[in-house]
Amino acid sequence: MDELYRHIVRNGDKYVIKTESNIWGTYSKLEDALHDRDLLANANWDIGEVLASDEKDNKYYEMDLPDFDSTKNENKYISVQKIRDKEYFIVQKTIEGEQKRFGYYKTFDEAKKIRDELIKNNWSVLV
Repeated sequence: MDELYRHIVRNGDKYVIKTESNIWGTYSKLEDALHDRDLLANANWDIGEVLASDEKDNKYYEMDLPDFDSTKNENKYISVQKIRDKEYFIVQKTIEGEQKRFGYYKTFDEAKKIRDELIKNNWSVLV
């Protein structure tokens, strides 16, 4: 479930596909946002390739999706950034008006573990 809503954020009653530097679309239905996110990710975020491809059926309409809001805290303070064709999970938080990064991690679980420790220690850097 950690990966299910990756790159999807909620904005009011809309769902937005968002990566570190781009907003790829806004949708009324979560299933449509998930479907297009998958198409974009599979095309290495090449919108031209997605537009030129034959769209497949949207499998998300047949799934029993977990509540989107239940994952909100799961992903809090963790974002994804692509560096040299590899994705890294970044733990970051705005503290006193300044964006602080607490590291780049290869897996979501590793970033989540560090984030949880930082929260437990009031965002003091771990030694």
